[in-house]
Amino acid sequence: MAQEKICLVVVGSEAETRAALHYAHKLAERMGGVVGLFGVAEEPQAMYWLAVQDASMEERKEKLEQHMSALSHAFQKGEGKTPIVYLREGRLDTCLAQFLDEESRVAALVLGPRLGAGHMAASLVADTYEKRKKKTAIPVIMIPSDMKQQDIDMMV
Repeated sequence: MAQEKICLVVVGSEAETRAALHYAHKLAERMGGVVGLFGVAEEPQAMYWLAVQDASMEERKEKLEQHMSALSHAFQKGEGKTPIVYLREGRLDTCLAQFLDEESRVAALVLGPRLGAGHMAASLVADTYEKRKKKTAIPVIMIPSDMKQQDIDMMV
C-alpha cells in the first residue's frame, strides 16, 4: 500500500492559515491524502545576552505550540480529522527546505500570501527552493485569507 500524500500548510496568522487549511483539506480529501501543519519557531534576532535569547526562543516556541494546537483542534472539530503537526526551530525557509527534502510524501504546499514575521509567500517559496538539495517539483498554492469556504469548495 502506498503512503498517504500530504497537503502541507505553512502556518502563518490565524486568518491566513484557516483559509489555506480548508483548501488543503479539500485537496487532501480528493487525492486520498492527509493534511499537515508546518510551523517554525524562528530564532530571535541576535541578542547580547544568551539568557534573554534563550527565554525569547522558549516564548516563541510556546506561542507557536499554542497556535498550532488551536488550529489543529479547530480543524479536527470542523472536519472530523486530525492534521499531522510538524514543529521546527530555526529559519522558516531553511527548515521548510530541509523538511521538503526529507519528506517525499508532500504533494502540495498550501499557504496564505502573508505568513507573519515579515515573510511573504512568494519570497519564502523562492528562498526555500534555492536551499533544497532535491529539486523535485511540488505545487505551491496560495490562498487569500479573505477567500470564502464556498469559493474554495468550488475550486477543488
